Amino acid sequence: MTDDLVAWILKYESGRAWFNKLNSDVTKRIYLKRLKDYCDAVGKNPDELIHLKLDGLKHVGEPSEYQAENLLETYLATANLTVDMKVSFKTAIMSFYAKNRRRLESDVAENIERGEPKKRCPKIEDILQLENAMTTQRDKALLWFVASAPIRLGTIPKLKWKDLIATNDKDVPYYMLIESARLKGSGKGKYKGVNVFTGKVENSIENGVIEPIIVKIQAIKSAAESASMILRIDDVITSKSPKGGPGGGMPGGPEGEE
Repeated sequence: MTDDLVAWILKYESGRAWFNKLNSDVTKRIYLKRLKDYCDAVGKNPDELIHLKLDGLKHVGEPSEYQAENLLETYLATANLTVDMKVSFKTAIMSFYAKNRRRLESDVAENIERGEPKKRCPKIEDILQLENAMTTQRDKALLWFVASAPIRLGTIPKLKWKDLIATNDKDVPYYMLIESARLKGSGKGKYKGVNVFTGKVENSIENGVIEPIIVKIQAIKSAAESASMILRIDDVITSKSPKGGPGGGMPGGPEGEE
């Protein structure tokens, strides 16, 4: 949320009435950006949007009665946006009208439906795809161990071999389940994350922050690769010495230096 955007919204009476009623800084940042983009797209400022709704209320039964709703529906239907972005825009604009006591009809753009929410963890198919990219049995075992550990932070030192239950899956021999209830978090705090704007631990879902599954996949892949690099010390090959010089040793030192 930039100072320019805040200065822009506070210029308008309807903007101040709406902006000052928003609860969190995160909501203000997201909704303000959506409203500004919408105003730019339709060529109207916030006060003009409210006047459009008021004018419609003066012409009940006429085609212009729902002109504010029609404007929003036309924008969402023609804008090159993802479904999630359209839902975000609709929510922000509906909020703007509602906070100004000029609610839009509840069925506006009702054909927009949010897709299936992203899964919190990678699916088995995703793990199999990563396994196929691994080159050693050790890397595959490490990958499946990480993927098989739905436990809380701080409980890994308590993990015992008997906690790992083999699935006897012939296709995925490394896949294990953790049966011990004492190691599971029961979902407590699973949506918590650090708000970079406040520095506090907050519920990410309530703040509208949903992490795409590709981020989870990349995190597992990066963790597996990092662990593999650390464990592969014996595979490190020392650089060749300059032509004509003695073999081994560190290249690049002063001539004649031992």
